[in-house]
Amino acid sequence: MRLMPFDHLRQDVRYGLRVLGRNPGFTAATVLTLALAISATTATFSVVDAVLLQPPPFPDPDRLVTVWETDPEDGGRPADPSPANFLDWREQAASFEHVAALDPYSVDLTGDGEPEVIYAWQVTEGFFEALGAPAARGRTFLPDDHRPDRGVVVMTDGLWRRRFDGDPGVVGRPLVLDGRPHTVVGVLPPGFELRVEGGRGDRDLFLPKAVAEYERHIRGGGWWRVIARTAPASPSPRRRPKWTPSPAASPPPIRAPTPASARASSRCGRARSRPCGRCCCSSRARRSSSS
Repeated sequence: MRLMPFDHLRQDVRYGLRVLGRNPGFTAATVLTLALAISATTATFSVVDAVLLQPPPFPDPDRLVTVWETDPEDGGRPADPSPANFLDWREQAASFEHVAALDPYSVDLTGDGEPEVIYAWQVTEGFFEALGAPAARGRTFLPDDHRPDRGVVVMTDGLWRRRFDGDPGVVGRPLVLDGRPHTVVGVLPPGFELRVEGGRGDRDLFLPKAVAEYERHIRGGGWWRVIARTAPASPSPRRRPKWTPSPAASPPPIRAPTPASARASSRCGRARSRPCGRCCCSSRARRSSSS
C-alpha cells in the first residue's frame, strides 16, 4: 500500500511520542531546553525591535541625537557630559536647533496614598522642544518654570494611570515631593520613551532644572545625559557639530577636585546638600565631543 506524505508524517509523530514516553527524564529535559531557548529568543528580539528597529516616538526622529564626551586618557570611550561642557555646547553649537540636558533624580512622593520613591529627571530649558513632544494633558515646561523652587512637575502616562487611576483632573493637582509642595502641570502621551538609560526602564516624573552656580564650573566627572535636535539645514546628525571652543572650554582646564557635596549631587540620582557616601566622581578633565 502506498502511503501519502501526510501518512508518513503521522507515523513519524507517533514514533516520536512513543520514544519520548519511554524516557520521561529525557523528554522533560528536551521540553525545558526548548522552552528556555524560545523564551530567550523572543525576549532578545523584543528588545532589539524596541531599541534598534522601531524609531523613537517623536517627530523627525532622524534629527534627534545624543551627545556625550570622550576622554583621550581613557581610550576615547564615551562618558556622560559635565554641566559646564553642556552649557558651552548649548551656547556655541550652531548645528543644533535645541540642546537639553537631563539630570537623574529621585523624589519621595508622600501625602497621597502610600509613600513611594519616584525616579525622575530634572531637565533643562528646551527639553520637550528638542523632542517635539507636547503634553497629552495640560502643558510641558515654560521658560519661567526653570527657576529654583518653582514647584511644577510633568508625569508620564504610566505614572498617571498607576498612581492616580487615570484621574482626568490630575492637572493642577498638588503633590508633596520630598516634603515640598508641587503642582502637576502636564501628563505625557502614552508611549513616551527616552531610551537614554541602559539596563533600566524610563523614569516617571520630570522636573524643571535650574543650573546651580557650582555646576557651571564642573568639567570633570560628568553625570548628565544630553540630547539635541539638529537644525533643519544640518547635513547629517551623525556629523560632528559645528562648535567653536571658547578659551575656557578647550582644552578644558584641570581644576581642583570639586567638593564632595557638589560632585555627589546627582550621581546617586538624588540632589542633596550632603554627600551620600556612595558616589565616586572622577576629577580628570575630559575633552568634549558629540556624535
